[in-house]
Amino acid sequence: MSGRAKYSFVLLALILFTCCMQAAEIQEQIRRLQAEAEQANGESLSAAISILDQATELATTHELWPMHLDLVVDKVGCARYWFDWTLVNQYLQEAERSLLDHKDSYSESEFEIVRFDLNMWFGDYYRNLGDFEQSKAYFEPMVAELKSRDTLPIDLYEAMMISLLHIGAIAKETGNLDEAIAVNHYVIDFERERAEQESRPAEVATTFSRLAELYALKGDYQTAELYYFKGAEYYEAIIKEDPGRKVRHRSHIIKQYLGAAENYTKLNQPEQAKQFFQKALDCHLPNDPEFAETYTKIGCFHMSFQEYDLAAQYLDRSAKSWQAHYGQKPFHARSKTYFAQAKLYQLIGDYERSATVLQQGIYNLLDVRPVPQFEFDPPLERISSKALLLEGLSLKTDLQYTMAKQADPLDRELWINCWNTSQLTFELLAQIRSSLIKESDKQSFVEKAYPVLEIALQAAYELGEDHHKLAWQCIERSKALLLLEGMRESRALAHSSIPAAELTQESSLKKTIFDLQSQLFSTKSKDSLKIKNRLFESNVQLEELHQKWNEEYPAFKASSEPFAETQLAAVQTLLTEKQTVIEYFLGKDHYFVFVLDKETGPSLHRYVLPTQLKQHAKEVKWDLYNKRDKAYQQKASYLYKHLLNMPNLPLLKEELIIVPDGILWHIPFDVLLTKEASFKDYSEAPFLLQEKAISYAFSMRWLGELSRRQKSTASEAVLCMAPSFTGRQRSALNAQQSTILPPLQYNLSEVSSIGKKIKAAVCVGANATKNFFQEQAGKYAIVHVASHAEINDRNPEHSYIAFTNEGQPDDLDNRLYVNELYRQKLSAEIVVLSACETGSGVVLQGEGVLSLSRAFAQAGVRSTMASLWKIDDASTQYLMQYFYDALADGQNRPQALRQAKLGYLSQADKMEAHPYYWAAFSLYGHTAPIDLIERPGGLLRFLIPGIGLLLLLLISFLGRKYFRRRLPASS
Repeated sequence: MSGRAKYSFVLLALILFTCCMQAAEIQEQIRRLQAEAEQANGESLSAAISILDQATELATTHELWPMHLDLVVDKVGCARYWFDWTLVNQYLQEAERSLLDHKDSYSESEFEIVRFDLNMWFGDYYRNLGDFEQSKAYFEPMVAELKSRDTLPIDLYEAMMISLLHIGAIAKETGNLDEAIAVNHYVIDFERERAEQESRPAEVATTFSRLAELYALKGDYQTAELYYFKGAEYYEAIIKEDPGRKVRHRSHIIKQYLGAAENYTKLNQPEQAKQFFQKALDCHLPNDPEFAETYTKIGCFHMSFQEYDLAAQYLDRSAKSWQAHYGQKPFHARSKTYFAQAKLYQLIGDYERSATVLQQGIYNLLDVRPVPQFEFDPPLERISSKALLLEGLSLKTDLQYTMAKQADPLDRELWINCWNTSQLTFELLAQIRSSLIKESDKQSFVEKAYPVLEIALQAAYELGEDHHKLAWQCIERSKALLLLEGMRESRALAHSSIPAAELTQESSLKKTIFDLQSQLFSTKSKDSLKIKNRLFESNVQLEELHQKWNEEYPAFKASSEPFAETQLAAVQTLLTEKQTVIEYFLGKDHYFVFVLDKETGPSLHRYVLPTQLKQHAKEVKWDLYNKRDKAYQQKASYLYKHLLNMPNLPLLKEELIIVPDGILWHIPFDVLLTKEASFKDYSEAPFLLQEKAISYAFSMRWLGELSRRQKSTASEAVLCMAPSFTGRQRSALNAQQSTILPPLQYNLSEVSSIGKKIKAAVCVGANATKNFFQEQAGKYAIVHVASHAEINDRNPEHSYIAFTNEGQPDDLDNRLYVNELYRQKLSAEIVVLSACETGSGVVLQGEGVLSLSRAFAQAGVRSTMASLWKIDDASTQYLMQYFYDALADGQNRPQALRQAKLGYLSQADKMEAHPYYWAAFSLYGHTAPIDLIERPGGLLRFLIPGIGLLLLLLISFLGRKYFRRRLPASS
């Protein structure tokens, strides 16, 4: 190499070295600025952003695009720390542009990591705005993709775990606590497995904290205490080892201590709570903006122990902290402080101040200045955090109610304001609910509506008759919504253009979910992680499929839209002149009764809730079932007095359609006693059955939906099925064990006798399979099944009715489960479930009883007859014969059931007249007569008597002519 060439090479090397040194110096300078910004952010958002702007300018000038993106993400984190969601969104958009504009600056793996990181920030942003569906749209696909990979680098593993925790948080915030607990347990299992593989300690402290909070929300404070202790133990070990990490982890540690303090408050252990509140305070930096939230929680603690002066001091500190750090800027967390102050002022009777700060908290969610007067409600379309607004409106409704009921004389304007705010709350609930997909999420919002609904009914009662119809429409909004949506979805699927392959995919996913849930009951813990993994993935796939249908098939999307108001005129057209509807609502201090018939109503009646009513309602059927006669008789007359014989109740007609509420679903109304009596001879007991025919409805809107359906188009009339059992039956609920289902002694004779009385297809023994029912039942107008059934209170979708296992493969499950019934296509006028407890189940507030009869209703059946307890199959066969006789004679459905019970009583001896033997069956749904039943012989049974009558008339006519001829002529 020549000297000149060597010189050029050295010069080039020096230039490259100098450039590298300059680049390294610039990068180091940027990192120093990042560290300064992190420290400054504890004092001031604007100071932190100013420092990051300097660093961003350096990165842009020297085209250090990955560092540029890191700096913009740092701005996102700073803005989030200060709850400035406008800035969060602005910087997220800037970060996304930076990534896409300079994609070539990243390797494929680097780009993927950054893309996932940004998705997490977007998901977090939408979650904090209360847009949970948009938030899950970022987290769930990301988790599904990452979980499908065999190996994950640490960055992607952390992204997956953080996303899972966000999904759990969303489940918590939408009220689905069980799902949130399941997700967090899954995170712990997954992290422990990974940590074991990498020979390191599992990092599960923050997840322990989340689990503790969830168990506390469920009211399981002992379990919550255990998880708070585990989390605190972990963090305190970190601090002891490296005190400097206390600052780095302070937000997590503070939340841990605050959660523990709140849990000890619930456990009524104030001294322990105070210790953890002090630990939280010790973790804060001197000018920490998170002081505001800590002060709010401490204020709420003192409020719960009626230490109102101390509560006021801490809540005032919280308000001053918000003001010092944010001025008048609106932040969601700030509204929580306003709401806590409003509660405090309401408790001490300062309603004016309570109204002022409550209105500030509500309008803080809109950034409206000045805040309108207390009477004005916010426009829903301008609210970002609807979940937090729901809390505020619920408080406002309660405050208005408190003010109104204490006004003397009655202040009509206060009651009108109370009514108006309650209606806005219902509208908000409907909006939130319509954006949710899972039934459990939707149900949680119905439960949140109930306290507000009670206040709305109180207001309607005070405002008089002109609000009775509005109040009835209000209560109908909150009843049987899941059932109605399930029915509408089934119809939508039948009439939409969704490809058959996708319907099959949905069915397969639901079966997979069902099987996996079942396996969790019996699988050893070492296998549970794999099952949870598959269960999570299947749930995500099902939710994505339904989301796709919502977007692509209008008919399916329409099935999830809010229902129209229940129209009184439409309901009254369903009723006959002989029917009265009684609809109940059980509140905290009062219960309400709506009464309407074909011509009048609904009238609203309010009564003070007796202390024993709910307890008696819960116990009466079990007293009856267990033949505790004295207890049953006392409770049955008490319940009749308080549910059907109250002062000012209108005259009840001979047929009652009862819409129960809550625990009232457990009452067999026709065995209530119309007189107080003590007796041993039940054949002469004053049962309500002697006076009234009774049927039940989940809501009047539900009855209307049933009536709008076309009458049965079944090609066949009656199907009777009586499976036989060999004793041992495989169960999907426990793949490792079989279950004993003993032979039934009378079910074969029951369906045989029915078949002889009416024209019916009879399927018995080994032919009465689940497969036969699924393929053939949809062809019949009346379906009668005499079999075994079992209710699963823990998971209602695992309740089942059993079919034969005789002659079937050992690995075949012949139970028909509730979740399978939802997609069963039935067009029956009535399904009679002659099996144990088919009308029983878990009662959901507002939704009714989750029974097998309800599942048949969702499948399209217009009415069902089901049992409330384990029935006696000997007496049942006679009861069913009487029932079909009455139907064939033209009686409507409730009257036919009444006549069947009275017919049974007329021939029963004193012992068998006990209600245990005959009162289990109840009718749900449509009440009209069924004109499809034929007795054997068809028309011939009518023709023979008719021909005989014609012959008698002919003989009489000819005889009269003959005798007239024999009479002498008159003179």
